[in-house]
Amino acid sequence: MRALMGKMKTEVSGEIKKAKKITTPLYHKAVDAVAANYAKQYKMHEKDIKILAQKLKSEWKKIK
Repeated sequence: MRALMGKMKTEVSGEIKKAKKITTPLYHKAVDAVAANYAKQYKMHEKDIKILAQKLKSEWKKIK
C-alpha cells in the first residue's frame, strides 16, 4: 500500500511539473488521472486507490 502511494505521488508530481502554474483544480485533475490509471492496472485495489487519491488531494495544502 505504501509503495503504491509513493508511486502515485511520483506520477502526480511528474504531471504537475508539466504545468507552468499549479492550481487546485489542476492538481486534482492530475490526481484523478493517475488514480484512474492505477485503478485499471490494479483492479483488486480499486477502493484503496480511491482512498489514496482522496488523501493526495487533501495534501494539496501542504504542497502549495
